[in-house]
Amino acid sequence: MMLAIDPDTNLVYEGSSGYGHAVWPSPVISVANLIIHESDLAGLPKNNDLASANLIFREDSFDPVTRVKRGRFYDFQDGTKSPQWQVQVHPMRPSEHKSANREGLINKQLWNWHRCTFSLKVKSLANLPVVALGTASAHTLWRIVGLEGMATGEELVTLRAKANLGVLPEVDEDKLPDVSKAKVIESLDKLVETVYRLGPESVVSRCRDAASAVLGAFLWAVKRDAPTKDLGDLINILKGEKNPRTLIISAATIIARLHPREKPNEQIKRDLRSILEEDAELAVNCIGLLMREVGYAKP
Repeated sequence: MMLAIDPDTNLVYEGSSGYGHAVWPSPVISVANLIIHESDLAGLPKNNDLASANLIFREDSFDPVTRVKRGRFYDFQDGTKSPQWQVQVHPMRPSEHKSANREGLINKQLWNWHRCTFSLKVKSLANLPVVALGTASAHTLWRIVGLEGMATGEELVTLRAKANLGVLPEVDEDKLPDVSKAKVIESLDKLVETVYRLGPESVVSRCRDAASAVLGAFLWAVKRDAPTKDLGDLINILKGEKNPRTLIISAATIIARLHPREKPNEQIKRDLRSILEEDAELAVNCIGLLMREVGYAKP
């Protein structure tokens, strides 16, 4: 199965061997790019010009609550992108019946893409890259979490939004001590930017910085101590209190334990698995918990 788009009207057709029919209502079509390395984000297109797209995503459904999309990918293969097609008259262009042949088909020059089958390229979902939908200035990042073969030979792909920052509360700057305010705000801003742009290792690293800044500010406020100490030292100070704040200690410890996993030598030395997207999401949740527990989050 192939997907074809009229460059003049943006109407969508599907079919094979140069014969097709209209897809109506027209589906949402997005320019897609695979993000294998963080540096690939710098190569996102500046516009949605389908004429230069090598990979597109056809959206079949989207759940805004769970942030899950389902749809199909199509890629451009060797050959011309605008071959001659014979297609049925589109419901939105009834006047084209005048140009149709005896079989009710008309000739059109269409941009076309072939079905893209990820299952033939990878051994498991863990090896699939992140997908960027959109342009350099307006894009979202998605993880491929499911592949289903269809009778048409296409694959129905399930995408989940790469990150959800709804759990990261807004910081209450009035509650921050002056000596630490700039550092806390800067670390949280960097974390937000990293979640949307970089991989899980970078997210965990930024979470560690944010946890150190938040706990450092908290301890400075309550006992004038440790505004610039390492996260491990801050955790030990909290453990040494008469009534240790167990929830705060546990959240900070999770982040501290995840951080070494981004370093290949630590993975080998301690027999650790690499950081996954789910680990990064957990670390972001822990930052939100820390902010609420120490009173730096707006209600």
